[in-house]
Amino acid sequence: MSAADDSPPPAAASPWSLIEVVHDIETIASDWDALADRTGADPFCRPGWFSAWMRAFTPEGRLGAIALQGGGRLRAIVPLVRHGVATSSPTNEHTPRFRILGEDPAAVSELAAIVLRLRQRRLSLAPLDVEEGTLDAFRAAAGAAGYRAVERVELRSPYVSLDGIEEPDAMLERKMRKELRRCRRRLEESGSLEIAVDPGRDDLDALLAEAFAVEGLQWKGEGGTAITSSPQTHAFYLDVARWAASRGTLRLVNLRLDGRMIAFELDILDPSGLYSLKAGFDPEQARFSPGHLVALAAIAEGLAAGAPTYELLGDAEPYKMRWTETTREMRSFEASPGTAAG
Repeated sequence: MSAADDSPPPAAASPWSLIEVVHDIETIASDWDALADRTGADPFCRPGWFSAWMRAFTPEGRLGAIALQGGGRLRAIVPLVRHGVATSSPTNEHTPRFRILGEDPAAVSELAAIVLRLRQRRLSLAPLDVEEGTLDAFRAAAGAAGYRAVERVELRSPYVSLDGIEEPDAMLERKMRKELRRCRRRLEESGSLEIAVDPGRDDLDALLAEAFAVEGLQWKGEGGTAITSSPQTHAFYLDVARWAASRGTLRLVNLRLDGRMIAFELDILDPSGLYSLKAGFDPEQARFSPGHLVALAAIAEGLAAGAPTYELLGDAEPYKMRWTETTREMRSFEASPGTAAG
């Protein structure tokens, strides 16, 4: 991905490994997905996610991947983006997490070492879960290659363990449980209330248009952070939703009052967990906590599917922390050679 013209060739990998630099990730997508299936990976390290990201945020097509082959199969892969002399993860504020996808810790460590031996002028990766092996692998690889590294805490991402929970209400404190039951009764008294979980098989684009319009009603729209505030962001979430729907993992949970959507969650549900990508509600209905009511319905869907966790993603905002006290620390990692230029 990034090798200076005067750089020495990278040191040899394991004798049974083959390093491949892939510029068209679609050519390796089936093997990549197979590796993700074997390892129970989350959706954010699958080729479909990165393809959507590339189309929205890197139209020049600068995304590529370094793949580690061995034993007749793909053992590990990491996508990267070039910006001049800098190499970075294909991530931004819309990316919940990033990592090397590998079949075991040895493969992850080997691929991290290969990335650094390719003599990166500057390597920037984020967000990396401190409990997952990618950050440790790059720390070790940077030290071995003589690179200087800097880490920063970027996010503390909330999540809820669903292990042992039978009903969504059981997760809540007594006060919040009573509050949400009261809110639901009041909504039912004011009109016809419906909560639906849509996998996006029919009229997906129309449903997404409704949901994105609801999100834009909040402060996100005023602050320019809503999905519809940017053509690139809108294209990305539309693309991701279509991709998830094609895999059968999309769950668009929506709350309707007299047929009008007043709250939603755009989720991905697969064996690795239930992931809340985006959520929004009509601020005129805020006193009825419609966002929390939608979250309850989403969690019920996750429990029925046997999801191990409900991942609220993003940072530890107060409304998310009403659901949990547990977070995942996400860090950025930057490394440069220990030289004057570095």
